[in-house]
Amino acid sequence: MLEVTRESLQQRYADLVDAELLRRLRADSLTDLARDVALAELAQRGISAETALAAAAEVEPVVEAELDFPTDEFERNPYQAPRGTTSVAAVSAPSSFAKKQSLADWIWWGYAAYIAVLIALSVYRWLSLRQGLAVGGLLLLNAWALAGLIGWRLRRRWLHSSVWVACLAINAALACLGVRELARVAAAAPPEIVYSPAMYQAVGNVLLGLPLFWALFHYGFLSTPIWRRPAAA
Repeated sequence: MLEVTRESLQQRYADLVDAELLRRLRADSLTDLARDVALAELAQRGISAETALAAAAEVEPVVEAELDFPTDEFERNPYQAPRGTTSVAAVSAPSSFAKKQSLADWIWWGYAAYIAVLIALSVYRWLSLRQGLAVGGLLLLNAWALAGLIGWRLRRRWLHSSVWVACLAINAALACLGVRELARVAAAAPPEIVYSPAMYQAVGNVLLGLPLFWALFHYGFLSTPIWRRPAAA
């Protein structure tokens, strides 16, 4: 009989969409190990155990039915615990959980669209004013980071995780240099410069990049199931 290990479960559940993982939790047919792995996989996707269990608890009216579960069926599907009488629920997307996920997706995609517009405007200004290679390099780094955000939200394996770790490191280092320069200016400049619109804009740009760093951190370090998948042909 096929041996069930935590690693085999992780590989299996990494390829399932959120709704399918929640359906399995709702069916209450998983072994303790499989349940722990499923919750851990959802946590990797930003779904806490409390949220997942609450969503899985929202079931449709139940119809009781007798299901035959022969011994050889368990050998073919060791990820499901044997059972006799069980509850058969209509498979449907959990409404409140889907709404929460939809809201988070809208926020992230809205943020990605905003960053994309800023980069496009900056590229246009760079080309119009011929601002030089240094500015062009910064725009390229911004576009690189945006690609990582999109890959994370799509849960797609783009290149290698080390590429996005490097992207995070480079952009974070540049942000630290920018913060240090802002601090230096704030300490030495007169109040009319410290409280000027240009300074507010510079601080806003730094704060605007924080969600991008968060996305790159998750994509590079906390998205192991994505990088376990075979690369697309």
